[in-house]
Amino acid sequence: MRNFGIRQALQPTNQAVRKNDIVTIDLSPVMNSYWGDYARTYIIRNGQALTEYELTQHKSDSEFAIGITTEQLLHHKFMKYVSPDKTFEDVYLYINEIIKQHNYKNLDFSGNLGHTIEFHMEDRQYFEAGNQTTLGEVRLFTFEPHIQRSYGRYGFKKEDIYYFQNDEVVML
Repeated sequence: MRNFGIRQALQPTNQAVRKNDIVTIDLSPVMNSYWGDYARTYIIRNGQALTEYELTQHKSDSEFAIGITTEQLLHHKFMKYVSPDKTFEDVYLYINEIIKQHNYKNLDFSGNLGHTIEFHMEDRQYFEAGNQTTLGEVRLFTFEPHIQRSYGRYGFKKEDIYYFQNDEVVML
């Protein structure tokens, strides 16, 4: 059983967002016992959050643009790779290899890349080494790589919920 008390790394701070900043928001809303999960990293310039398109066009923020683009790439590779017969470990190994190939590292405090959506947190299955559960055995799952360039200063995170419809992965 996992120790969820170590989630201190995800505790919000009282620090105000500055005019020029980087902010990661990670939400886990619950409504009528149903969990949601969503995370994004936002780049703030002159008091405004840049869209992903604006950021990739903003040449002076190349580390930010590359980080956001790499998150997009990881989600694209994830969607192309996953299938109901793949195990959580298969996906974990594949995506971590892509992360390394792009000179990034996995920043997740537990080293995983996402999890199933469950009524009870202790029932979650994780994208981690050793998990032989296939994706076809579960209903909903998140993909949330939290990455940092190997020589970089900033972390990036993008999380969405996925499921299979007619053996094709769909983003919720």
